[in-house]
Amino acid sequence: MILAAACEQQTGGGNGNGNGDSAFQLNTDYFDVPQDGGTISMTYQFVNRPENDGDFFITSSDWITFTGDDLATSTLSFDIEANPSRERTDTVVIRYDYSTGFLLDTAFVHQDGQNTDVFIDAKSCTGEYYSVGGSYYTWISTAGLWIMDSEGINVNFFSSEEPVTEEFQENGNTYRRLVTLPAGTYTYDPMGTEEPGTFCAPSFYGIYSGNYSYTPRYEITDGTVIITDLGNNEIQIEAEVTCNDGRSYGVFFSGSIEDYIYING
Repeated sequence: MILAAACEQQTGGGNGNGNGDSAFQLNTDYFDVPQDGGTISMTYQFVNRPENDGDFFITSSDWITFTGDDLATSTLSFDIEANPSRERTDTVVIRYDYSTGFLLDTAFVHQDGQNTDVFIDAKSCTGEYYSVGGSYYTWISTAGLWIMDSEGINVNFFSSEEPVTEEFQENGNTYRRLVTLPAGTYTYDPMGTEEPGTFCAPSFYGIYSGNYSYTPRYEITDGTVIITDLGNNEIQIEAEVTCNDGRSYGVFFSGSIEDYIYING
């Protein structure tokens, strides 16, 4: 994606950092950004900058947004989005176009991420809510519940909040289902006290293999699940857990839950 300050782009014979008597160069070409994101500033210098004759055009990934050029301090500013998944690096191409050519330089932006042994970019969140005990039996996975080769984690968590539900019809009967999950931070409780803000067994990592079985299946022994309310009945789930195979698992989901059934029992 190209993000740029507005100007009329013109062609020319220049290339690279220099063109004839003019040259452009960043003072630093590598930037390290935390997982939470933030802003970065790239200072630059010109040799014989073409005056009143051009502007910057920036090529980068969607998670890097060009926010402007401060002429007084020779600084390009960028906003970096938070990173919900693995660490990432992108090359930012900075091109200064003017009437007789262009000047060019590049920078690398590295962002920390969730560096677990296994990372799951989940596309589905579904499950069952049990009114007795307030148990949310939740399957966060790549493909959904009872779908072959669907990979994810099952989290059995507890909240003191009453679930938000809606009614639906199926085969002439009226049922209830959840439309969202309660936001909060949930930590693994090996004692299974079922206290609000905890999750416990049966919570596991698995790949669905048919006949209500998962192969492999590893029980969760520690970890944290964070659910964030995004509004409009959409949520974000970030999980980092450890299983009894000794490996760490990271999960990210963003969107609406589906077919999350309310069960009186």
